[in-house]
Amino acid sequence: MVVPAETLAGKPGGKGPSSGAQSLPVRLGIPSGCGDSEGYGMNSGSFPGSLVVAGMANCRGQGTTAYTWRDGSWQAVSASSGGIATDVSNFSTHSAEPTVVGFFDGDAGGGFVQSPVAALKILPLLAGMDYFYYSARISDRGGHIVGGNSPRSFTGTAATAAVRWTLSGSSWVPETLGPGAATAVSDDGSVVTGFGPEGAWVWLAKQSGGGTRSTLSSASLPHDMASSATATIIVGYREQPCPDPCGSYPVPVYWTEKAGQWKRTDLAALDDVDSEAMGVAEVNGRFVIVGYGYTKKDGIQRAVAWKQAANGSFGSPLRLAAIDGRSRAWARAVDVNGNGLVLGNSSGGGLSSEAVLWTLPQ
Repeated sequence: MVVPAETLAGKPGGKGPSSGAQSLPVRLGIPSGCGDSEGYGMNSGSFPGSLVVAGMANCRGQGTTAYTWRDGSWQAVSASSGGIATDVSNFSTHSAEPTVVGFFDGDAGGGFVQSPVAALKILPLLAGMDYFYYSARISDRGGHIVGGNSPRSFTGTAATAAVRWTLSGSSWVPETLGPGAATAVSDDGSVVTGFGPEGAWVWLAKQSGGGTRSTLSSASLPHDMASSATATIIVGYREQPCPDPCGSYPVPVYWTEKAGQWKRTDLAALDDVDSEAMGVAEVNGRFVIVGYGYTKKDGIQRAVAWKQAANGSFGSPLRLAAIDGRSRAWARAVDVNGNGLVLGNSSGGGLSSEAVLWTLPQ
């Protein structure tokens, strides 16, 4: 089973609060012949010129198809259906142009990588594995990809393998980082985070080869990471138990490292209910985290952003409006880049979803 890290869970309907001074999104449109569009990841380009968005659309006669958005239009990654483009590097190791990664579902071939100087390639699976289990993510420098492999007879995370692929010449060489799946990788590929039987973990490469893996926290899942000159931050969520029939709900969190120890900190959730931190980037010298939360009154999914204060903390989330500022429409932020652009998805105009872009207020 392929499990994209950003599977949409929007809940359209209900009456939400007024958009007020919220940041309105720019709609990225829908590919010709398709019924929707969804964004999953982007590079650190500026809008609209150098920005590249990885995503997908459901199209007549093709089904789910991997697409990228650039210069105001969507382009199919390949003629194969059943695919999703999940991430974009800032540049490739061979070119200033970015590399796109994603996966094809079913028997179409698993994880793929498309660099600007080579034809689309299928990422090799680890020995003993025959399925691409988790969404591909690529380092900003374009030399490392992370994800997961599993047997088709999926029996839980203990039977899966977190994978880091390293570009060697023209080949992508896989190595296992232990059970589970990898969800994010640092610019240089030396830090990887993911989830497994133990919960959230972080893997650090050794100069002598290989690396060490340590637990961040149990019942947690990391989605993204970013680094500045002085700090590395990982964002995601933890599960908070609650009485039946609730079971548990997600609480947005971030992890930071000091003196070799990783500390987890809760973020303020929108209306103190279900919320996740999905993406993070350094913007103007401070980290910005984006994600989603549900309003307590109407249960509608809202896109949010947390901006870092001068003291390093994060306050209450900033609401990012849905398409046209509609109070009854859902929105979800999935990525943020160094230019302060936020990628996400929203409903409106009778669409199930459309990729959108917000510009963070100063």
